[in-house]
Amino acid sequence: MKKLVLFTFLFIFVLISQSYAYTDKGTYYECNSCDDCEAAIADNTYDLIKLTADISDYAGTCINNPANFNNKIFDCQGHTIDGDDSGVDYGIYLFGKTNNTIGNCTITDFYRGIYLVSSSNNNLTNNTANSNDFGIYLRESSSNILTNNTANSNYYGIHLYTSSNNNLTNNTANSNTYGIYLVSSSNNNLTNNTANSNDFGIYLYSSSNNTLTNNTLKWNADDIRETGSGGNKYENNTLYLNKNTVFLNLLTAEAGNISEKMFFNISAKLPNGTAQNLSAVNSVQASPSFTLAYNNTTTNIFGNITPAKLGIYSIKLNLTDSNNNEIYHALNFYATNSSRNFPARVKYYLRPGIGPVHGQPTGNGHDSKSLLLSKPIGTETFFCTSWVQASPDISPFFTNGTIKNISINHWYKASGSPYIGLQRK
Repeated sequence: MKKLVLFTFLFIFVLISQSYAYTDKGTYYECNSCDDCEAAIADNTYDLIKLTADISDYAGTCINNPANFNNKIFDCQGHTIDGDDSGVDYGIYLFGKTNNTIGNCTITDFYRGIYLVSSSNNNLTNNTANSNDFGIYLRESSSNILTNNTANSNYYGIHLYTSSNNNLTNNTANSNTYGIYLVSSSNNNLTNNTANSNDFGIYLYSSSNNTLTNNTLKWNADDIRETGSGGNKYENNTLYLNKNTVFLNLLTAEAGNISEKMFFNISAKLPNGTAQNLSAVNSVQASPSFTLAYNNTTTNIFGNITPAKLGIYSIKLNLTDSNNNEIYHALNFYATNSSRNFPARVKYYLRPGIGPVHGQPTGNGHDSKSLLLSKPIGTETFFCTSWVQASPDISPFFTNGTIKNISINHWYKASGSPYIGLQRK
């Protein structure tokens, strides 16, 4: 009899130790940990599960493809699911699941934030997936809807791999290596998305027949790139001061001598290289002020500038193509002379304790006491007017989109007349 009682006690203890602490609220479940949320999702009593607390530094996959995760709503209510930033793990992982809504979740520090594999007809809405390797990743998943999600500061912001017929609307993918990246993914709709400050704003690799409408791409290294893709449509997109744009063919003379004309000739095209007409030249701005002449046809805008001083000059174009894509792009021009190899190397030498007085000096100028473009030789006399003519006073307001491979070396001379130097190669 004692053995039977002891066995019953142990059996009850084991059952209690394996129970989960999600809460029955009458019409939905509440949970506050990864394990409890998984168990609540697997329980078929209700189709709504709400996260009620932040989860921090979780090791492993948090929501790991729970059983019965079909036709359900998982609402994080703005709470964060944070990983430990190590290993191959996922914030929320679904395999072969359908008709779910995952919303209002903030997922950080996982290998993949939200990861869907072979899953269809799901809704991802109002989620934030930042600081992961993959923010939101769909693999072999079709007919999903991604709306109002944010995927910033990842390697891949939003990544679709062999995933077709998905709708991406009002999502933001900023400060990633790849903002929105499609591989072998076709017939997707990308509408009203924002992809700023990425290496690649939107990249289509072996992906065809996608439609991109009303998207905004600013300050990316490349706005949109296509590789091995075709039949994609681009309409009403805004491309703003991206370093490289695939919507324009740029033929420019980027360097020349002062008081000589430097020419540019620009035509519109699509990312696949197909020529486009220019429906409008909205504005052409110059910085700093210089002589600018241009004209345009239905296919090209062309013209020239005439710089008066050594330095860097820029024009900013605002053009609209025949698909109503609006393109803002800056061109830079380098004014030098035959004795100054200005475009290849510029050196600035700064002296401590002497503040610059801006404005081009006509004699023994003050700028030259704090800034030189040539290394001081022997005793410094500060009579360096010619060097100052190429100082940053002649620098454009617009982004220097075409300057590449800037490196800076610094040094300090302690003996004699001390000075510090900065060299940009």
